[in-house]
Parts: sequence; structure tokens; C-alpha cells
Amino acid sequence: MRRIPKQARSKAKVAAIVQAAKQQLQQVGYEGLSTAEVANEADVSVGTLYQFFDNKDDLMQAIAEEHNEKLRSFLTQFLGPDAI
Repeated sequence: MRRIPKQARSKAKVAAIVQAAKQQLQQVGYEGLSTAEVANEADVSVGTLYQFFDNKDDLMQAIAEEHNEKLRSFLTQFLGPDAI
């Protein structure tokens, strides 16, 4: 991630971008993923997307980190904090 969002408005934009990237990834796959289309679906400009993400690989990293955090939380909840 290029720039870490600090304000609530920026965090909301990043969340919308990641959500749009997840939706597009499900619909068209990695090869078909377009940062311009992700920005359009997230209702932000392409420039705004590039303020936070260098490219679609950065978007995939953000999605992976989100999934890893959910898995970590699940494992901690059911197996205890030492499970990780």
C-alpha cells in the first residue's frame, strides 16, 4: 500500500476500493481485473485509487491481508491466542 489512510474518509475510500476489487475479481478474475473499473465501481477517481495502491497486485495484497486477518481472528477465537 502506497499511503496508509489516517482519516475516516480516506479509510472509507480504501475500504470501498478493496470491496470493488473483490467484486471484480470474482466476476472477471485476476487477468480481467482493471484498476479503472475498480475505481469506477468504488466511485472514486483512478488517481485516488493510485494514491493508495500502486497497481492491481497491491489490491490483491490488500484482499489477501483482509482474509488473513479474518482467519487469524477465527483461529484465535476458537483455538486461543497461542494457536497462531
